[in-house]
Amino acid sequence: MRVFLIIVGVLVLLNVLLCISHVVVSVRYWDGTFDWSIRYLGIKILPRKKSDKPPKPEKKKKKEDEPAEKRRDFLMDKLWKLMQSIAGKADLAGSAVFALPGPLNKLLRGITWYDIETDIVLGGEDAAETAQLYGKIQMILQPLLGAAAHYMKVKRKRISIVCDYTEDTSQYNAGCKFKLAVGTVLAVGIWLAWDFLMDNRAAKKTLVSEKL
Repeated sequence: MRVFLIIVGVLVLLNVLLCISHVVVSVRYWDGTFDWSIRYLGIKILPRKKSDKPPKPEKKKKKEDEPAEKRRDFLMDKLWKLMQSIAGKADLAGSAVFALPGPLNKLLRGITWYDIETDIVLGGEDAAETAQLYGKIQMILQPLLGAAAHYMKVKRKRISIVCDYTEDTSQYNAGCKFKLAVGTVLAVGIWLAWDFLMDNRAAKKTLVSEKL
């Protein structure tokens, strides 16, 4: 009996530790280098270590008529429009969160967005355009962070956006982390499974009553 209680106690302890443990996703673009990782209990799960085998030769890409710089500008324009759209709807975030399904609401509430850091230095030949770009970034970034705070915990680390009129180009550095409790994921999974079973049971009862 004593051995059985010890085993049960160990299993309960393991379940508790599992529920309070976290998965951490890190994303960082700094000095032109993009890095990301997923860690659990401090152990890196992804990305996996690169194999020592020599990489396969890349296939030659077909040349396109449109220059690469124009494609980049087009993508940046689309990104700006998307961010502006999100920022423009920031005022609706407070009420919209209550309209989300219960499980999704709970999942988002279990996420912590933290260590948010930016080091953006804006430069350019035209001082007026640089100042306008500064204003656009502030008008998008600040409402975006405010809107996210309606859905999850948001903890900033250092937000730096400055204009340097002596620089000919702009430099963009940013990084952040997301933390999610495993227990929250399990709870949401159980919630969804229970709702599915209840809906399925109700549908069967309705079908039987219609046949009668």
